[in-house]
Amino acid sequence: MMRRDLLNRVYEVIVENGAIDELELLSKLQKHYPEITANLLENVLLKLEIAGLVNVTWASKNSKRVEAKSNAEEQATR
Repeated sequence: MMRRDLLNRVYEVIVENGAIDELELLSKLQKHYPEITANLLENVLLKLEIAGLVNVTWASKNSKRVEAKSNAEEQATR
């Protein structure tokens, strides 16, 4: 089971940065959670994306861009 504080912290970092590269996000999170891996981060991002809180898109061949959904986007999808 995933720790709720980890989910919340990932979301907070994304919101603080607006949009962030997945690798940059991983390095920022590892300062507070040294045990986090790329695989675990992908699972967290998937949960946040399913919940409708973030968008994850391919920025280039090897990197993903993560951005928080705005309230306007959330209401438009309802």
